[in-house]
Amino acid sequence: MPHEAEVVVIGAGLAGLTAAASLQASGVDVVCLEARERVGGRASSVGGWLDLGATWFWDGQAAIAETVAALGLATYPQVLDGDALIERAPGEALRMDGNPIDRPGRRLREGMQSVPLALARSLTVKTSAPVRSITFRADSLAEVATDDETYVASTVLLAVPPRLAVESIDFQPALPPGVVDAARAVHTWMSDTVKVVARYATAFWRDAGWAGAALSHAGPFCEFHDHSGPEANQAALFGFAPAARLGGAAQDEIVERFCGHVERLWGPGAPAPLEVHVADWSADGYTTAGVATSSTAWYYGTPLLRLPHFGGRLVFCSTETAPAFPGYLEGAVLAGRRAAGQAQEHLAGVGRQA
Repeated sequence: MPHEAEVVVIGAGLAGLTAAASLQASGVDVVCLEARERVGGRASSVGGWLDLGATWFWDGQAAIAETVAALGLATYPQVLDGDALIERAPGEALRMDGNPIDRPGRRLREGMQSVPLALARSLTVKTSAPVRSITFRADSLAEVATDDETYVASTVLLAVPPRLAVESIDFQPALPPGVVDAARAVHTWMSDTVKVVARYATAFWRDAGWAGAALSHAGPFCEFHDHSGPEANQAALFGFAPAARLGGAAQDEIVERFCGHVERLWGPGAPAPLEVHVADWSADGYTTAGVATSSTAWYYGTPLLRLPHFGGRLVFCSTETAPAFPGYLEGAVLAGRRAAGQAQEHLAGVGRQA
């Protein structure tokens, strides 16, 4: 027998969990289905504070700040002190006066994944449950099928990247061609990126007055940032590399290229890291649909993907569909709130006072 819920949310990242929490707070029966074995989506933390995906939020991003405060999560400021570096070619680097690369931001003491983890604690979330199909039935309900279970609901919220949704889920009847085209055109945040985070015994770059921030036109990494935590023993750097350069490479190769680039920027005396973590988001099947490519449109938040479809039974909900700050944590919260409101409108319209 299928499970029943008023709303099914597909994706337990920040957007999906925000929507689910908002709906549950209004008395709506909601279940969240997540393909991965964990919640968080592209907010992924290891070691209690090292972020492999989303890292910061900034002033002016009130929605994520409100969420963090409401959950009682501790934050700390991004390190800005020291001089940044611009690498124009291998062996040709310019030391900046100060750090114009980074800007004041906030980080989470327990990693950015602590936000979705805290939200999920009070929700019904099914992990390891990739959705394979959504069928919009003649009785005005939607049927959502995973590998093992089926759920029937009045409304389905798609809190996964739009391109991934249209490429990996079978919709019956098919989505309108314009919606499919719009979803395929929207760039998926992090889908063309490899991120490497390395923890060190000390923040050695600070000894020479460096900020740990760098932009490189030479590669293989295009930017670096100080990723240290608030404690003295939490020294770290992270780097971004385009997937076009390192996507799909073996982890050992990526680590070797990272360490070599760090030595090139901050000297051959740079100590070996205590640990290195690699997140190749271009190879992550729950982020990227097929081969990672940058969208030619490179736009987010197309209005068509902010509208309900199938008579209000389907709502797109990922950060890429946010009305503001799309691709950011702020956008994820805004998209989740917007989708929750649309779901409540639909429920009210079919006779349920949410």
